[in-house]
Amino acid sequence: RLVVRTNKFSNGDSYTGTWSTCPEGEGHYSWGSGCAYEGSWKAGQKHGVGKYTWPSGATYQGEWQDGCMHGVGTFTAPNGSRYQGSWLRDEMHGLGKKVFVSGDVYEGIWRHGAPDGPG
Repeated sequence: RLVVRTNKFSNGDSYTGTWSTCPEGEGHYSWGSGCAYEGSWKAGQKHGVGKYTWPSGATYQGEWQDGCMHGVGTFTAPNGSRYQGSWLRDEMHGLGKKVFVSGDVYEGIWRHGAPDGPG
């Protein structure tokens, strides 16, 4: 049975949202480290669609699977560079486009976090 609740943990983390025995459904989790995630949860893992924010200001908005960036999403770095495209278990992988701070653009295939081909 799901209930909506707020949990504050001894390590400084907090969670507000639907809960069974762990985050399940929709909710917001803030880590004591300054990271935060708002979106869908499944069995205590980020799963579905959501947004993760790092203390540096970097963000990832998109699809998650089993706690990993997986599917289609956009990562924006603190320096303004941005990758939009496919992800595989936390790595840029598949078709994607990265716009670098310099204005240079690579659009094409990515393999395990790196460009693969002429783009």
